[in-house]
Amino acid sequence: MLALERALPAGDARAEGLWGQDPSWLPMGPALDAWQQACAECLVRLTQSVLQFIELKTVVLSSFVPADVCAALCALIRQEVPSVEAVVGRTSVAPKAIGAASLPFSSRFMVH
Repeated sequence: MLALERALPAGDARAEGLWGQDPSWLPMGPALDAWQQACAECLVRLTQSVLQFIELKTVVLSSFVPADVCAALCALIRQEVPSVEAVVGRTSVAPKAIGAASLPFSSRFMVH
């Protein structure tokens, strides 16, 4: 996100919208395309690394970025790693908060 913000001209209103919870972003043209490609390449590398150790069927991409941006990233991942289904998470706009909130429950009721 920071890389995308820095790719936009200083003071650009579109940069301010990146950090909100808007359901969509203003059009960003080549800056967004380049950012998505860089993100997808990183996610593909990480997915391929994980596949060396475990059998992975699905990757869930959860983020506070708009769902259409996540969907585009998922499509790029599926294109490069067809053995893995990449889907957009629908749990929350704050997946890290949901995950962190579940830690006490997991530590109390799950067997390690």
